[in-house]
Amino acid sequence: MREMILNHIGFQELTIWQRASISYQEILDNGDKRIENWPLVYSPVPVCWIILCYLFIVWAGPKLMAKKEAVNLKLVLIAYNFTMVCLSAYMFYEFTVSSWMANYSLLCQPVDYSNSPLALRMASVCWLFYFSKYIEFCDTMFFILRKKNSQLTFLHVYHHSTMILNCWLGLKYTPGGQSFMSGLVNSLIHVVMYFYYGLAAFGPSMTKYLWWKSYLTILQLLASPPPNANPTKMAFTGRWETETQEGYDEFCKLLGIPAEIIEKGRDYKLITEVSQDGNDFSWTQIYPTNAKVTNKFTVGKECDMETIGGKKFKATVHMEGGKLSVTFPNYHHTSEISGGKLIETSTAGSVVLKRTSKKI
Repeated sequence: MREMILNHIGFQELTIWQRASISYQEILDNGDKRIENWPLVYSPVPVCWIILCYLFIVWAGPKLMAKKEAVNLKLVLIAYNFTMVCLSAYMFYEFTVSSWMANYSLLCQPVDYSNSPLALRMASVCWLFYFSKYIEFCDTMFFILRKKNSQLTFLHVYHHSTMILNCWLGLKYTPGGQSFMSGLVNSLIHVVMYFYYGLAAFGPSMTKYLWWKSYLTILQLLASPPPNANPTKMAFTGRWETETQEGYDEFCKLLGIPAEIIEKGRDYKLITEVSQDGNDFSWTQIYPTNAKVTNKFTVGKECDMETIGGKKFKATVHMEGGKLSVTFPNYHHTSEISGGKLIETSTAGSVVLKRTSKKI
């Protein structure tokens, strides 16, 4: 039909809308013919509608849940996460075997558009990988139903909504070839990631076995870094133990801490436990008197904070260049990750306490 129209009136005589429509149709028709009739492949329109629905749910979901109780999804989460472990493991196996049997190059591998069994096998696992990204929308739905709104970060929503479009483009025009590597690596990481989430879903009894969470976070960022992301900005998560501290006595005396407490804390290995999800933090410090202080805050927002002495105050934590900074009632405090260490600096006038902690 397009050829008949062009033959009769010529491309230049068409309206802008007609030209755009013809060009759009040609772009769609240039996709891989073998898979164009597979579900959600031929046109990006259904894909975009699904993404828009997803974004609407992200916006409306927390509002609808605001006055409702969080839903207990423990059994659902356990089943879902271990199902995703199995699915991701299967995709990793298929990517590996299909590429191995087809003698794929790790550096430069063209797409095989033939109907050979191996070429179709690779196209099939590419489609399954693409479709799995729709299933992963459940991650967000579970956050909403459990009222874990702090985990609905921009990074989370951006990743889930754009990943599907990226996968659609790759699948429609290059189902296989060098792009197999991203699917293989992503599937392997998701085996580890969903295994972690599956264990975590059992509850607090599993916490002691999940010490490797920070390494999982770093692995995810290194394998698929978001635009302008710096892995060190996401590396606060972990359990840290004091290695060295400078200016301890002078700083404590300035704050009016009793001499006996200063003496106990001089050689004490302060433990700092940090949990980070984007801009949301939970920061716990365990002191020599076994006192434990936990502050939860969101970068850039005023939050309720507490000092070791139990004094409550309001403050806003800022992040600049990967460094957190906040002003306490009697001093200014900064925290950063440098050389794999947690560096904390507290400044009160001319007195500075610098504490360096290692991850344990």
